[in-house]
Amino acid sequence: MTHRTKSNNLMKDGAFSVATKEFLSTNFLDDSECIRLRNEIFSLRNNWRAISPERKVFTLGYPSYLVNHLGMDNYYGQVRKMNQILDNTFGWVHDKFLALLEVLLESPVKKVEKFSRPGFLIQLMDQDPNYHKVSGGPHWDWDFLSLDWSPSLPSSIDPEQSMSFTIPIRLPKDGSGIWVWENITAMDTIELAQKKGISIEKATSILIQKENPRSYYYKQGNLISHPGGIVHGIIRSPKIRPGDERITMQAYALYHNNIWQVFF
Repeated sequence: MTHRTKSNNLMKDGAFSVATKEFLSTNFLDDSECIRLRNEIFSLRNNWRAISPERKVFTLGYPSYLVNHLGMDNYYGQVRKMNQILDNTFGWVHDKFLALLEVLLESPVKKVEKFSRPGFLIQLMDQDPNYHKVSGGPHWDWDFLSLDWSPSLPSSIDPEQSMSFTIPIRLPKDGSGIWVWENITAMDTIELAQKKGISIEKATSILIQKENPRSYYYKQGNLISHPGGIVHGIIRSPKIRPGDERITMQAYALYHNNIWQVFF
């Protein structure tokens, strides 16, 4: 069975077709809720994890791409501790998020208990002289392949069964958004990498030269969803101004074992 996003009354800010699903933006948090979230995130600053020691870019929560950095056992141990903190502080927004996903995906959803809860990416732009060098260039969101799923993932995964979600909580004064190469998929990059014996990153850089990306600018508080297997990347602000921050809530969903499973 193919599961597609609901695309009639939820397209309040416009959307464009990406493969067989939509790149969708819909109202989620109001201004007061965004302020509340930012304050709660900063109250847990001792729990932020720096992406690299010299950067002012952090995560709150343990995204799936950290499995390969931390090692499987260490990753799941850290996730168990952090999930208690995330549940205590952000349970209200997680519950609201899951309720909306059930509408968008037209299907029940659940958190994967042993994986990280939806978490946060925090970029203190005005404190980071190397902001424009931060990661977030063209990529696709299939880090779930590194996770220990139960039952195990099938040998072949339908790209339509992976979704990515971003909720901008605070944006820089000149805005931010996402580039989308809507005709370049994870499978395209894998096939080229295998054919030429090159890395996924190199294959992606070759493919994106053949297509102009489409731009989509974020609106604070809106939930943005798109297929995880489509190549995309961050639109960076052209100028950094005093007080600029880029804070987003991030989550992913995979349709596995007959239900959409949500994680970070």
